[in-house]
Amino acid sequence: MDVTYVALTPAPFAHVAHVFERNMPLRNGMNRACPLGVDHLISWLEVSQKFNDLRTSIAPPEHRLLLEGERIYVAQIHQGLVASWKNGAMNAEKVRRLFRADEHRATFTTELLARDYPSFLDAAVGYSVGYDDKQKCLFDNDFEEQEQVQVME
Repeated sequence: MDVTYVALTPAPFAHVAHVFERNMPLRNGMNRACPLGVDHLISWLEVSQKFNDLRTSIAPPEHRLLLEGERIYVAQIHQGLVASWKNGAMNAEKVRRLFRADEHRATFTTELLARDYPSFLDAAVGYSVGYDDKQKCLFDNDFEEQEQVQVME
């Protein structure tokens, strides 16, 4: 999927890119089972095994990862994955293949327009973008149908 943001000035580009990255739920390497990405899940599995099964010490950043993962990875799929990881049936490459299969790739690009949108339409002087009489008549039938349904109820 490609998302292109167009504007007359480049001023909003950085903000819009940030909003996209924060809100795009299925972007590169992420899905509902891996909301922070496949690599995060694998790192958590490794640290969890190191701490819980091998009983070795972990560094403070690994401890933060462990706690974060314990809050995030609580679904049945994660429980099965942990069991498979413990018995050696699952490894990092298999996890990557499993979750990359249904990965959705999203790209974000920006484009600077050379002209204001209404000038592309060769609009008459005084024309403003928005809801006008031509659009109103397109939707009048929809409004009438909704009013009739409400009256009948």
